[in-house]
Amino acid sequence: MATMKRIGVDNLLTFSSGWEWGYWLTDWSIARWSWNYMEDGTLKKSHPLSILLDLFPDPDLQQSWEEALQLQKYYLKQLGLISFLSALDPSSEFPWPFNKPFQPRPPFTYKWLLSKASDAETARVLKGPVKSLNEYARKMDLLTEKIGIQTSSFIKRTGDASPELTVIAGELTRGLKVTALRARHKALLLKTLIAMREGDNPGKILPYKAGYYLKKAEAVRLTAQELVLKQEQIYRYPTSLIARKRKSLTAYNFGYLYPASNLFFWKREEEQIKHRRFDALYMSIWDYPRIIGIDSLCR
Repeated sequence: MATMKRIGVDNLLTFSSGWEWGYWLTDWSIARWSWNYMEDGTLKKSHPLSILLDLFPDPDLQQSWEEALQLQKYYLKQLGLISFLSALDPSSEFPWPFNKPFQPRPPFTYKWLLSKASDAETARVLKGPVKSLNEYARKMDLLTEKIGIQTSSFIKRTGDASPELTVIAGELTRGLKVTALRARHKALLLKTLIAMREGDNPGKILPYKAGYYLKKAEAVRLTAQELVLKQEQIYRYPTSLIARKRKSLTAYNFGYLYPASNLFFWKREEEQIKHRRFDALYMSIWDYPRIIGIDSLCR
């Protein structure tokens, strides 16, 4: 916000489409950073955790939320794990020159790891991204459990019976848990690919170790699916509108949370590995002619 002000941009119109999964924090933060806020005549300084500290003014919770922030900052941003957790953008699996990047991508593809990487390179993947993904998942799991206990204790201790506060606390910790599960899921998929190299065969039968890792990845996805279904119960808009397939005037015949409703991209990655299909058209939900506008030219 300070940078935008320096270059002469005094107003900001923000758009976000993930309110049901905590994106309202982004909107609130942008609004908060846009104004000087006075309290009892004193300028109240802003902080990345300002809203959480206002909602849950507890020293122990404050420390735990700060730990969560630092975990995300280190693993997701500094180590670049966000590129592994995100689903690939629609153009990523097309051949050059149609594979223009629109969001961060991992430094290698599944196809490369399966068939082209050397033993030394696969060892680096295990010691690098796989190790870091598992570390993040383990640390965030422990932290979210602690945050859940601390939050319940705070609400009981302060006598705050506000159901909204309980809902918000559950929503935020649930989001952290799903992200941790995704990190563990991704690590297992990478280990599956590396294990497949040891027993690749024309019949495309998964080696035992690869099958074991893939089954574990599926179990992690199903655990995350339970959290998604629980989260859907507190969506602010009807799930039929935002989280299911439906006709639309946009390029997408589904609500924006439809892929999240069944963890579609998690499942797709499992199937891609199982069937060794890494092209853009495999299990695609994208209507490419509509997305690039060709569909409208034919009407």
